[in-house]
Amino acid sequence: MNLRAHYFWALRERFQAGDIALDNDDTPAGALLAAQLCALKWAPTSRGQIKIESKDDMRRRNLPSPDHADALMLAFAPQRRRTEWVAV
Repeated sequence: MNLRAHYFWALRERFQAGDIALDNDDTPAGALLAAQLCALKWAPTSRGQIKIESKDDMRRRNLPSPDHADALMLAFAPQRRRTEWVAV
């Protein structure tokens, strides 16, 4: 549905494929990251796209902003290729 949903879905697929794992991180930061990742809700749209719960919706559920989950998502975000500009 949007770039945030695309990146979080790509992160989900990497977890499912076993490319990345949290590996029993019992530190407070590890527990916070796991909680934030598990708290995110998603749903398919009527057009078959994936919609990730917005931060505003999370606040309405009395959850804080998923800053650590966002950081992990951005760290593993698929790279986009830059287009080359050619002088005409």
